[in-house]
Amino acid sequence: GALVIMIAAFVHLYFSRRHLPFQFEARSLVLVALIFIFFIVSARLTIPNRTVLPYAFPLAAMGLLIATLFGLETGIVFSMALSILAPYNLPNAFDLTPYYLLSSITGVLILGNARRVWTFFRAGMATALAGIVTLIAFRFPFVQMDAVALLQLPGAAIFSGLAACSIAL
Repeated sequence: GALVIMIAAFVHLYFSRRHLPFQFEARSLVLVALIFIFFIVSARLTIPNRTVLPYAFPLAAMGLLIATLFGLETGIVFSMALSILAPYNLPNAFDLTPYYLLSSITGVLILGNARRVWTFFRAGMATALAGIVTLIAFRFPFVQMDAVALLQLPGAAIFSGLAACSIAL
């Protein structure tokens, strides 16, 4: 509860200083809330007690979708909040949190204004690449894995990036 309150306060403080256009429309706020709730609930129901599935879950899609609808800043802020809340209290939260955070923010930054389909594909590939690099930095050195796992986790990151850009598109 304390983490949720702290993140909600962070999001409120950030947007109270920025005065972005979506803040003043009730429909936009409801849409952002529904998208955020959908992704957090689906992540919390899907991710626990799995080995490879957390890395294949397209959590970055929420940031890409919010960035497409409401702008780059909004996508980054909500990506940060979701990336911290989704893996909280899981056994592998210390490698999932940077995995979600870095891949989501990379995807949102590459997506930018999102004027073409190719931009979504590039954002998905950047998300996948950031996920693989994060796995190399945070997962591979600390967890003993066999050859199958060394192929499955990067494959899951590639699937996650492509699924995220498909969902956002």
